[in-house]
Amino acid sequence: MKATRKRPFNVNKFLATVDGGRTISNYGKNQAIFSQGDVADSVFYIREGKVKVTIRSDQGKEAVVAIHVATRIIDLARTGERSPTRLRDRHA
Repeated sequence: MKATRKRPFNVNKFLATVDGGRTISNYGKNQAIFSQGDVADSVFYIREGKVKVTIRSDQGKEAVVAIHVATRIIDLARTGERSPTRLRDRHA
């Protein structure tokens, strides 16, 4: 039997054709797109630029824990924290 070859997933085609459930937003440099305490109910796709992931201590100190670049998907439920409502800050 001949194996069928799967086409690679094309995120641009998907985003152009998916019906509902998506919002296209633009963010400026250092603009927060998600903050600690927000409910993690979204997935973000970075079309261009980069996103800095930071955590903030109780004393107000901020540390960068990751930088995501264009063509990456950020799943807020997979940031390594246990509670979906206590996630790290994201800045464009």
